[in-house]
Amino acid sequence: MDKNPARIRSGMADSSYCFPEPALLITPSSPQRWKLFYANWLAACPLWISCIEHNPLCPLSVPQTWRDFLNSILSNIMAENIMTRSAQEKLAAKMLFGDTLMHLQEETWARQDSVLWWNQTIAITILEDPSTHLIHSILWEIYELSFRYELLALD
Repeated sequence: MDKNPARIRSGMADSSYCFPEPALLITPSSPQRWKLFYANWLAACPLWISCIEHNPLCPLSVPQTWRDFLNSILSNIMAENIMTRSAQEKLAAKMLFGDTLMHLQEETWARQDSVLWWNQTIAITILEDPSTHLIHSILWEIYELSFRYELLALD
């Protein structure tokens, strides 16, 4: 095997993430963060799938962008005049969804006090302490979406 570094070309592999790393959704340390991460993902998921379906070249650049987006509150993004790196990442993630997310509640990206997921209405309040089955189902879906998208990208 030739391990010569001169043979390696940059830009050949896409290192971006089309979907958040599933481990990201199990790392929040407080119930409020659990609620925020899960509510934001469940609210944005249908829009995100539609976005990459119409433009497969629009994944978020790094896992940190997903963390910043899932950890964000709409009112904070709209009020931030400071352009820290985190604020820029949140704004970039928000811009991917365009005006679709502009008229949402201030606590999460969810439009109402519940989200629809697989024909199941999930109250935002239960996401502070979600059932193990719900967590496993959401994580499984993210793994499956990531796998299918990467498989499609290989084709």
